[in-house]
Amino acid sequence: MFDDVPTEYETVTDETWKPTNFDDLYFGLINVREALARSQNIPAIKTMQMVGVDECISFARNMGISTLVEDDRNLSAAIGGLTLGVSPLEMTVAYATFASQGVRTNPVVVTKVIDKYGITIYENRPYKTVVFDDQTAYIMTDLLKTVVSLPYGTGRLARLGDRPVAAKSGTTDDFYDLWFCGFTKDYAATVWIGHDEVEEMYDLYGTGIAPKIWQQFMSEIHKDLPIRDWDQPKNIETVEICRTSGLRPSAICPDDTRTTEVFVSGTTPSLTATCSIHVEAEVDTRNGELATPATPFEYKAKKVFIRRPEPLPDPLPYGKTPPDAALEIPKVFSNLNGTNSSTPITP
Repeated sequence: MFDDVPTEYETVTDETWKPTNFDDLYFGLINVREALARSQNIPAIKTMQMVGVDECISFARNMGISTLVEDDRNLSAAIGGLTLGVSPLEMTVAYATFASQGVRTNPVVVTKVIDKYGITIYENRPYKTVVFDDQTAYIMTDLLKTVVSLPYGTGRLARLGDRPVAAKSGTTDDFYDLWFCGFTKDYAATVWIGHDEVEEMYDLYGTGIAPKIWQQFMSEIHKDLPIRDWDQPKNIETVEICRTSGLRPSAICPDDTRTTEVFVSGTTPSLTATCSIHVEAEVDTRNGELATPATPFEYKAKKVFIRRPEPLPDPLPYGKTPPDAALEIPKVFSNLNGTNSSTPITP
């Protein structure tokens, strides 16, 4: 779980970096699955910060990305801020590694040459490397599937009927590049839209043209193929969590925050690790502030709020307040019946 709010970072040159989400919208407390489906930049940056820049760079190289340089060792790499960029072919190889349960296959153009007698005179067997285990591949594929399947997913226009599709969209600053990388159980493909010379493409914003192109030719490729999904490997568990905290739901977690999530066995939240973000408090119904002993009984009501692990920046950069700020527990007591409403508290 990450807090999707405007966040500032100090760079190695002591400058302040103020990344934004692509559409400048922020959702507050959000889990990785939803952040990925919505293509939110801030959670991606915070994920790289948590995992470690060097670890992420190493992982990308193991998946076949060869263009990373020393200057790319910074958090902007999480949202595509790379010196040399990435080729569509290498992106396809990387995504195909998820589809192949963690096995990277070096791409080849010619696999076999057969003469007129049916004799194989040349055969090129692609070199394969195990990059990560099938459990990691399964969970990443499951996350990427929701980019396409969820109604707000940025890849929803790439659906292939009932066929499982896992994918990710991408757009660079000033609309210089439009990306869509995706895969099925059978094929992986990447669509890149851009100009030979750097040129803005504002007229294509919001059209979903990249996933539409991907969907059209992948529909043709798959039209005679059976629908297949990825088999769940051993040691994968599905447990109920609170989507706000990522932990087991407590008794007061609202129904609409309860969902299921997949984990590698041994990494599931323990049964005692219950949500601490949802809290219950008694309020004065006349003003919504915290009730006091002086609040008449008929005006007291218990409500469920959220308490952020870290308070929101005050003031928020860019003046952007996430919608869940309205759900935070009040910070003052009701002043009705003589209690001072301006006294801040730590609920």
